[in-house]
Amino acid sequence: MNPPPLPFGDPTQVQHENRGAVGKGVFLGCGGCALIVVAFGLFIASIFGVVVGSMRKSDVSEQAMAKVNASPQVRAVLGSPIEQGWLPTGKISVHGDRGTAEINFSVTEPKGGGTVHLEATKDNGVWAFHRLIVVPESTGKPIDLLALPNVT
Repeated sequence: MNPPPLPFGDPTQVQHENRGAVGKGVFLGCGGCALIVVAFGLFIASIFGVVVGSMRKSDVSEQAMAKVNASPQVRAVLGSPIEQGWLPTGKISVHGDRGTAEINFSVTEPKGGGTVHLEATKDNGVWAFHRLIVVPESTGKPIDLLALPNVT
């Protein structure tokens, strides 16, 4: 006659079974936490990318870059072509056909970089610049594009 089965498994295999269970628990526990951290990091990075991308490609930033590239004074100091950098700072607030913008962004050129500072308001869908200054890294001397006669 065979003895009845043990209620909790084979006692000779307990150490082996525990080792496997602990390994699975560590993998799922730590791996799950790591997955949550990675997912949260990707979420934050995607929000940051959308915000930065929308500021870089906003109509006020593109108009400012057109004015910067059109200025012979800026091109004489910085060279050409002048391209916008990747990390603008500031704020843009648009509600319908009205809005405000205060943005700072870097520019890169063949002769070196610089920073563009702009303040503008939008009325009836048209941006009006109140401040548009380029500060080249090489000279540090601001170029006020609104004070120049050929910038509109």
